[in-house]
Order: sequence, then structure tokens, then C-alpha cells
Amino acid sequence: MGIKEKLPLINSDKKGIRIAGYIIYAFIFLNVLGAILPAPDSSETEAGSIKDQSAEVVPNTVDEWYTAAVSIDPQNEDDARKKIEYYQHVLDVDPNNLSALWGTALTYRYNLEDATRGLEYLDTILKLQPRNTYFLDKKSVFLEDSGNTEEALAIQDEIISIATDGKPFSDNEWGDEAEECNELLTLSHAWTAKGPLAVKLKLGPGVGTEYVEKGREYSKQWDKCKGYA
Repeated sequence: MGIKEKLPLINSDKKGIRIAGYIIYAFIFLNVLGAILPAPDSSETEAGSIKDQSAEVVPNTVDEWYTAAVSIDPQNEDDARKKIEYYQHVLDVDPNNLSALWGTALTYRYNLEDATRGLEYLDTILKLQPRNTYFLDKKSVFLEDSGNTEEALAIQDEIISIATDGKPFSDNEWGDEAEECNELLTLSHAWTAKGPLAVKLKLGPGVGTEYVEKGREYSKQWDKCKGYA
């Protein structure tokens, strides 16, 4: 018996039925073939896709390296080190780039938990801008996080000294107010930061509260300086 005799639909005398038969049997054949052949490895497909995507962008300018570094949200040590590597490309060209230095300091301190390296980069910034009260405050925070509470308190005292010596100091990132208002805001922040440090160091009953209250008073003066009160 030939194949047509075994497949009655394509053996029909009617042309329409024969055409329909060919379509039906072709559909069945393709489904059987799909069940027999192995499916492609999805992991290989995804890996290939990721590889293609990674090959699309290769930073080669300072701005591109910086943008690439900022775009990395470290989820593990490899990510953090890649972020630092990108910042380093910026620093190779512009060693005084504050943004890249600060980004590197933050990555070492909080993503790699390397306080020593973090402080090294922060100190590099402060060599460039020794009176920058914003970065001095960040050094105080780094020191406190590392358990160096006395040094952290000393930094806040240094900030207070800078804000009250009557000399201009570097612009900080707490606002773009006029210098006199800036000083008041800086003093408010420094005295407020000293409060919990005093408590940790057990400087005496009520000392921490006294410091925080001074911070509030400077905050009120800042409000007046800005015309808010």
C-alpha cells in the first residue's frame, strides 16, 4: 500500500479535500518534529544577548568614563571594583576631579567597607579644598562610622572654627545662600552633629542636648537670614 492509500485525505477524489489533507498532515509533521528536537538553551541565548549589549558601549572619554561609573549600582564586590576602575580612568586624566574622588571614596567606604581607603580619597579632596566644610563633615561621618568618635568630634570643631573665623570658605552643598547665611547653616549642622558624638563620648550630663540646642538656635538665625522668620 502506497503512502497516499495510508493517508485518506490526500487520496480523496476531491481537490479541496486533498489540499486540506496536505495542510493538516504538514501541521502534524511539524508538531511531531518540534517535540523530537531539543529546545535551544535559553541561558546561552541570554548570555549572547548580554555580550552583544556590553559590546555596544566602550567609554573612551572622561565624561563617558564618569557616566559609566555613576551608572553602576554595586550589588557585589565585582560591581564595586568595576565602578572604582571607571572612576580611576577619570582620575588618570584629571587627578583633581572632585566628583570622581568623592565617588571612589564612597564606593570604598560603603560598598567595599574599606574605611581606610575611603578616608585616603577623602583626604585627597581636603588637600585640594581644606576649608570645604561639606567634605570635612563627610570626613567626620566616616570617622564616626569607623569608631573614631573623638576624631569625628574634632572635625566638627574644625568646621565651627572655619565658619566663625570671618574668612571665606569653600562653597558647600547645603545651599547657595549668601556667605553669612551659609555660615549659620554650617554652624547649625556642626553643633547638631556634635550632640550624639558628645553622648557617645560621655562628655557629661546634658552636654549632647546642649550642643543640639545650639544647632537649633543657629537654624533659627538661618531662617531669619533667609527671610523665613
